[in-house]
Amino acid sequence: MKSLRAILSTGLVVLALLAPLGAQSAFVPAIIRLEGALTTATGQPRVGTVTLVISLYAGQQEVNALWLEQQPVTLDATGHYTVLVGATLPEGIPRELLTSTTGRWLGIGVLGEAEQPRVAILSAPYAIKALEADTLSGRSVSDFVLAENLGSSVQSVLRTAGVSTLTPPPTSLTTTTNTLAKFTDTVGTLGVTGITETNTGRVGIKTPSPQDSLHVADTSITGVLIDKTVDDPGGAARMVLRTPTSRFGFATESSQGATLPNGFGIYDYTTAQWRFNVDASGNVGIGTTHPAARLDVQGDIKVLGNINAKYQDVAEWVETSAPLEAGTVVIVDPDRSNQVRAAPGAYDTRVAGAVSRQPGLILGEQSGGKVTVAQSGRVRVKVDASYGAIKIGDLLVTSPRPGYAMVSTPVVIEGVAMHRPGTLLGKALEALPSGQGEILVLLTLQ
Repeated sequence: MKSLRAILSTGLVVLALLAPLGAQSAFVPAIIRLEGALTTATGQPRVGTVTLVISLYAGQQEVNALWLEQQPVTLDATGHYTVLVGATLPEGIPRELLTSTTGRWLGIGVLGEAEQPRVAILSAPYAIKALEADTLSGRSVSDFVLAENLGSSVQSVLRTAGVSTLTPPPTSLTTTTNTLAKFTDTVGTLGVTGITETNTGRVGIKTPSPQDSLHVADTSITGVLIDKTVDDPGGAARMVLRTPTSRFGFATESSQGATLPNGFGIYDYTTAQWRFNVDASGNVGIGTTHPAARLDVQGDIKVLGNINAKYQDVAEWVETSAPLEAGTVVIVDPDRSNQVRAAPGAYDTRVAGAVSRQPGLILGEQSGGKVTVAQSGRVRVKVDASYGAIKIGDLLVTSPRPGYAMVSTPVVIEGVAMHRPGTLLGKALEALPSGQGEILVLLTLQ
């Protein structure tokens, strides 16, 4: 069987710091220069090229290697070789393996053959002295930095390194108690901010006396900006207000299952409901996430003031058995409960109003088969002047033409001219000398 023998003239494996191989490196690689000789089983010099397996172990009898590499070597006529252990890596042998406080053992063998007895890696005398390069008389640099003089110590080190532009930190800074400091430039100058944190945990912005957990007091801004960035397409821009028993949030999109398409609103996290929202078209919804009007309220409204409307009549949604055009005069339908129909004849005491085209205020609930019937206010009404010219101020009643009004002719009772009770629709606000048309009428049912 062939044998392997490492030739060491002093009995030591010597560590050598060699210049980097090939490309320049930022530091000197850790490389061990190793010389040895190989012989055959009969003791004759071995020649030719072989592949050496070089391993590092934590102990002489350790089974697992800490590190290994393979290198081809060419043997001379006497079987001798020289190899640079770690030369196959840019950094050489991992430095942490050589800087450990425990010993290391070197194992050498030919690829495919048994490893020879291990050799301890020892230090050269001057290598021991080199350990002091990382210390000052055996003490680390941190031992010489005192906490109370840390700033001046850092300044001294920086000046020694040639850095002279760093502004020295001030020994005192004139500011308000509990006010946060900040760097005012890129060279370390300290200044003050408008942010205050009190010993009660309250934070104030532009106020030295915050009255709540966060108190913003700045007339130059209009509020708190919450910006949903473009790199967060799935997130919702929202702000949550939390109390011990409830949470409310201002949101622009879906949040915890609360979907509000194309708008923003106030979401009640406690009951999982949208309380108020504005859609993309500007419609405002209270109790609904899909407002169908400029203001859509699903619930009761209490007004302690005036309601101003563009149009001048009050109407109500009422069922009808047949479609009715705007301006049609209607009566209470005698054949169907809670319905109206076009007035069929003259002086009908069942007169109920006229169909409004654009009511100022609508009562009731809209549904198919209903029309808006106005009972008061100013409404354009179909009239027929064939039964007498209509002048401004005339009283109007139902006419023989279905759905039309006409001027009322009073009756004389004991010398007193009277209009028939229960038949009056309203007063003409415009004149119609002849024919049929629409005029503005002040509805005053009597």
